[in-house]
Amino acid sequence: TTHFLRVDGAGAVWVTDRGDMQAFKFSPEGKLLLTLGKKGITGGNESQDTFNGMADVAVAKNGDIFIADGEGPNTRVAKFSGDGKFLRWWGGKGAGPGEFNMPHSIAIDARGLVYVADRSNNRIQIFDPNGKFLKQWTNFGTPWGLYIRKDRIYVVDGTENNCLLIANLKDGKVLEKITGLSNPTAVAVDSAGAIYVGEVNGTNVKKFVKK
Repeated sequence: TTHFLRVDGAGAVWVTDRGDMQAFKFSPEGKLLLTLGKKGITGGNESQDTFNGMADVAVAKNGDIFIADGEGPNTRVAKFSGDGKFLRWWGGKGAGPGEFNMPHSIAIDARGLVYVADRSNNRIQIFDPNGKFLKQWTNFGTPWGLYIRKDRIYVVDGTENNCLLIANLKDGKVLEKITGLSNPTAVAVDSAGAIYVGEVNGTNVKKFVKK
């Protein structure tokens, strides 16, 4: 079950499979380059090579890979080197700083900071690349999906608000809001600034452009 699809800074395509609990890296031509996880095999928060809540993936400039392993029993972010070597994990079930209740989406800014949509805790948590908690934002409703481009963070709230929020990356202040969506779960922005939102109940992708 394909859950999230990302393109990293080198142009590689990343796909997370929630059903098989795996993440795949493909070349732009579709050649499989790397697989994380073992098909159909689950593992807890402590596992170094299996998952149980595979949701989203983000890749840092240096190639490090971050997995949001939280749509299921697990409640963590797992970090790997660019060649797939396990480095560390952080999180655990809870509502305190650095704990998670369904880490559902993940994104990395130009400084290397890691943003996690802690969905059922109704917040976005921000960490350094090694998992040190820095701060949290609680003004995005129930964040389902995140995307960062330049100095903006794009957040979809797929629960009661059913909206897209565009905020200043520096302080989390919401600058624009688009409502009327149908359980938006993922968001992405292209090089021209067009915004794409994937809806669960709408079973489609909506595109938004500035007029």
